[in-house]
Amino acid sequence: MRDANRPFYQYGLFQKPFIGFVVCLIAALLFYLFQWGNPNNVAVVLSLDLSSSTYDSQLNEPGSISEAAIDAVKSYIDKNSQLPSPNQVQVMGFGGLVVPLSEGFSTSAEELKGAIAQAVDPSSSTSVAQQVSPSETDINRAIREGSEALKGFEEGCKELMVVTDGNAALDKELLTQIMASGIKLNFITVGEEFTDFKNAVQDAGGAYTFGLVNELSNLISNEFFQKINSNLNWVVIWLGLAWVFLMWALILPIDRMLQRLFDMRFDMAGKTSVGYALFWTAATPGIVWKILQFLNLPFFKAC
Repeated sequence: MRDANRPFYQYGLFQKPFIGFVVCLIAALLFYLFQWGNPNNVAVVLSLDLSSSTYDSQLNEPGSISEAAIDAVKSYIDKNSQLPSPNQVQVMGFGGLVVPLSEGFSTSAEELKGAIAQAVDPSSSTSVAQQVSPSETDINRAIREGSEALKGFEEGCKELMVVTDGNAALDKELLTQIMASGIKLNFITVGEEFTDFKNAVQDAGGAYTFGLVNELSNLISNEFFQKINSNLNWVVIWLGLAWVFLMWALILPIDRMLQRLFDMRFDMAGKTSVGYALFWTAATPGIVWKILQFLNLPFFKAC
């Protein structure tokens, strides 16, 4: 029988869920500080539309789509180099043809950025400006060659990001092959939303977004980077569990508050406080899911 004058924190009904609450908070902090839950083996192909529609007179000219995309990729590479286990990154450019902007996959920011700078330099003999056949935009070719490069990685996460201002009918057989290979297809379109791309990406387990030219840096180096490298999903999940444990720890305090402030019978106060805990236990998974959707994060990090 409960002693009404005994402090609630001396009861196991409070102590056990409160210990769970503290453990979950510590887990959330440790996951955040030590980046536990991050994938350690990620390969990424960033394929940029460098057709003539992405600039006026010269590839990578100031204010153009091509310049914004290239700068965004460089920002991605800089952030990638700061990871404990950096992504293996390859950068490609495409028009009617696909041309590598970097020599194979690398984790070196200096190597990748140097290769890109040389590839898009109009005065360089290796400039890709004409090599990509700029009068055309073959998005299916970009997907095919990007996925072929990723097939060399048998294990880990494989991400293909295509950045374009164009639209096209996607090859359904090609998309089926990509899904079978475990490759996630991602799209960023500049200017407007294309439903075909959005549907294809959802089927292939990737992410689709669209935005203006000045938003490319955020879309590539922040949102896409966070999607494949952040462990914030685990932090949110641990905080959700902590919230559930806290609600159960509050059963006795709420029970006593209802009796003393509202003169509620002890049996009704007990049922109400337990119902309160049950409500949050049922509601929290849905809230966590909505938060993860808002942050564009998976429920569990799976490749």
